[in-house]
Amino acid sequence: MEACHTVIDQYRRTIRLLAAKRNACTVTYRLPREILSEIMWNALDHRGSYGLSALERVCRHWRDVALGTPKLWSSVIATSDMHVCVQKTLLARAKQVPLYVDIALTDNPDPIQHGRATLRLLLSNITRIRQLHLTLSEQSMKTLQDLFPSPVTAPQLRSLVLSLGRDHAHVLPMFNLDMLPALTKVIIRSSEYHVNRLLPSVTSSNITIFEMASPGRRVRCIVSSEGLRTALRAMPRLEHLTLKDSLLPTNLILTPSNDPIHLPNVRILDIESSLLTLIWTLDNIHILASAVVTFTYTMDSWELEAGRHTELRDRVTTFLLSEMTDKLRHQKNPLRAAFWDAQQELYTGTVYPDTVYRMRLWIGPEVELSQASSGRAITMVLRGGSVMGYSGKLWESLPLNRVHVLTLRCGGPAYINLSQWKSFQQCLKRMESVETLRFVDWSPESLAHGNVLLWPGKSKGQFVFPRLRELELRGMPAGKVSKKWSWKQQSNTALNGGGSDKDPWPSRGSEVLRRTLTMWEVKRGPLERISLINCDFSTKQIGWFGLRTSIVKFRDATN
Repeated sequence: MEACHTVIDQYRRTIRLLAAKRNACTVTYRLPREILSEIMWNALDHRGSYGLSALERVCRHWRDVALGTPKLWSSVIATSDMHVCVQKTLLARAKQVPLYVDIALTDNPDPIQHGRATLRLLLSNITRIRQLHLTLSEQSMKTLQDLFPSPVTAPQLRSLVLSLGRDHAHVLPMFNLDMLPALTKVIIRSSEYHVNRLLPSVTSSNITIFEMASPGRRVRCIVSSEGLRTALRAMPRLEHLTLKDSLLPTNLILTPSNDPIHLPNVRILDIESSLLTLIWTLDNIHILASAVVTFTYTMDSWELEAGRHTELRDRVTTFLLSEMTDKLRHQKNPLRAAFWDAQQELYTGTVYPDTVYRMRLWIGPEVELSQASSGRAITMVLRGGSVMGYSGKLWESLPLNRVHVLTLRCGGPAYINLSQWKSFQQCLKRMESVETLRFVDWSPESLAHGNVLLWPGKSKGQFVFPRLRELELRGMPAGKVSKKWSWKQQSNTALNGGGSDKDPWPSRGSEVLRRTLTMWEVKRGPLERISLINCDFSTKQIGWFGLRTSIVKFRDATN
């Protein structure tokens, strides 16, 4: 029996030796500790550092790297299912590195004592906290005020996110500007908590990023007009301003301010959902012409504030036409517009959760959509296909009648869905001053199926764009059309230009384009010029079109 135990021990030693040699041959074992720890840091998920605890059980090398890297344990996300003992372990492993703390406390799931212990433990280390996110219920706000009745020093705090409950009686006295020297980012989210008393303690001249939101479908005023003005005036270095949802009183009387707030460093201004907030912003804030201004139009924009569209048209017109050059000032219709499918800008996956379109109005020369305009510009984001059915009033509230150049980018299935909304047809009807129409990255079959130039105009018997002089096609491919279009089945629809079973659409792109342009010319009359830029069609194919309109081919847009 003793001999058997001896042999077993020898085998075990051999197994351990082989395992050590195997680990030495693995890629991760040969990685320097610094690189492996950085890979581990980038593996953080919604659980924060707690989610990395399994790394220490992979092998001895991983355990040594994980426990020897304090940064890996600096992200503490405290929820109702995390025991205080776990929080203490993370703090101990993080040693003295800066902390990234997210505390989410709600009334029902959290025992009061658990919430108190969490707040006391984590916020007692506020001198080490670099980023702090507090989600506080009514009870936890009271607990926080009891635990920290006076301001605390947070020398490393750079980012503060407050998601507040319904309590109106507590002001969170732990925050004070004099104690927050490094704070540059503030985000406040509240559905009912009135933030007027809180803003003076968290807004200072060091803030460069500021966001305020009132999530939820209930319309609740969370800040007064004067309170918001005072807060913004206290942040002259502001670079990114975001205002979401209905923040201001709905009965607020809007008038352009004689003493606007000058924010010369603002590069990005985002307004979401609330027309009232957008109008107030244009009335009260002065920013540079190069700033990127974006308004996200949602269902709530129309349902809750239907009476604000006339005011919006006046403000948007004034905003866009201000600070024009002398050359543009003499143009009757100086605006440019672009419309495109923006799904790929917002979502990186292959399946998009919703349909998103963008429309930009701007002053100045033609620029790529990814670039900022040299003049005033505002971008409308229409999130969700259903919102297109409610956007008719939006078109009426924009100065579309002063647009002289329109760009429609990325024609495809998303655009075809869009073209079926009558509200989008209303949008194009209002652009009666368009002289140049650009189709960028459209296929010939998309152009034929959309049949935009034969859409009805404002007057009976008139087409859209009655002043159209030039048509530009950019980046259009040649070759065979996509099989998925099934021209025979779609030949009797109103959008495809009147094909029939006896006269189906051709299968080659050049023939589809020829038929489309010929049909447009017959029904509308010839244009002054059609430009093909970066298109795949040969000079021979273009000559075969046989149009009265002059066709010019360029290799790129600079010609």
